[in-house]
Amino acid sequence: ASGVLGWSGVAIPEAVGGFDLGYVAMAGLLEEMGEVQFCSPFLGSIAFAAMAITEGGAPSVRDGFLPGLADGTVLASLGWRAKGGDPEAMGIRAEAQGNAYVLNGEAHYVVGGGHAQVLVLLAKTESGHVMAVVGHDEAGVSQRVTPTMDPTRRRGAIVLNDVAVPLAHVAQLDPRTLARVFDLCR
Repeated sequence: ASGVLGWSGVAIPEAVGGFDLGYVAMAGLLEEMGEVQFCSPFLGSIAFAAMAITEGGAPSVRDGFLPGLADGTVLASLGWRAKGGDPEAMGIRAEAQGNAYVLNGEAHYVVGGGHAQVLVLLAKTESGHVMAVVGHDEAGVSQRVTPTMDPTRRRGAIVLNDVAVPLAHVAQLDPRTLARVFDLCR
């Protein structure tokens, strides 16, 4: 419903099919959705995943994935958290190998996890952090739904086993950008 109504594109840049109305407009939508307990993938797909791509995604990722997110035809999830209490603990490791990064590990507490077509993943490297974007059906990727008290609020986990991500779908994240992405998800 949010895609049909145009809500999905509210804060996504106009150059890739959004309305570029900013975070304040998105916050207003989120507030109204919360007030009526609107059940939609908007929070995980747009407020988290699309905004993370907008803030720190590689240019080819922004151009390739944001149009589908803006028009609501693609669902995405943002994952990084290791199992446990620290919200900034990385559960995914990335290692540069030739023309790709290879991802291994698990992301837990993923909003919309288990149902996304596109996975936006934050991972720890030897020298810092990266954002990698992969399809849910890539070799070595599995998702599972995590039972919750409220079955209308989908959560899940993403498991990665030797998932090769082309360099065009990976962006280095400086500490400031990583902090910005975390701020958007709190």
